[in-house]
Amino acid sequence: MISVPQPGRWVLRVGGNPARRSAVMNDNTPEQSGMPLEDFYEDGKKLSVVKFQERHGEAFLLHRSDGGSLRPPQGPQRTVAADGSQLPGNPGGGMKTSYVVFPVKQTGRSMFAQLISVGRTKNNDVIISDVSISKFHAFFKKGENGKFFVQDAGSRNGTFVNGKKVPESGKGDPVLIQPGAKIRFGAVELTFQEAAELHDLVSWIARGGR
Repeated sequence: MISVPQPGRWVLRVGGNPARRSAVMNDNTPEQSGMPLEDFYEDGKKLSVVKFQERHGEAFLLHRSDGGSLRPPQGPQRTVAADGSQLPGNPGGGMKTSYVVFPVKQTGRSMFAQLISVGRTKNNDVIISDVSISKFHAFFKKGENGKFFVQDAGSRNGTFVNGKKVPESGKGDPVLIQPGAKIRFGAVELTFQEAAELHDLVSWIARGGR
């Protein structure tokens, strides 16, 4: 039986070392923390699942990029309300499909201890630069069983897992994430994978689909 953390245990508290966050988050901090799927091919061929996980982390979000579907903010601006034209399933331009991988792990950039924060600004662990995503949009945390859970952080456009809205922190239980789940932050949809699944995928592609 899966043990689900109670909402009271998910109170957001500022923590960590400010000096360390300052050192980690600087002018070289990327606009987004995603990497092309191709960057993982070589390690998929050479490394075991255990070594792959040690190097890259336990969990990942895969985003299908159809001609650059993320819409980075043009300077400081408010979060833009998502409408139907921006939601997954409405790619434009007919351009080549590629994938971006966002590792789900702590980086030291976030001000919240023990959480993996998701948002569009550089002080998050998972940085997804899109105007429909709030500055601090949601967060992941590992349960006592080692599984990942997600909770909305009071975002403007919400967080959804397989089409169902995730409760805001303090207003409902966090949601357990299974491999293959579709997670949507605002208008950006991603697929959750654990290290074993991503390793299998990239090693299969790197071998030419054999």
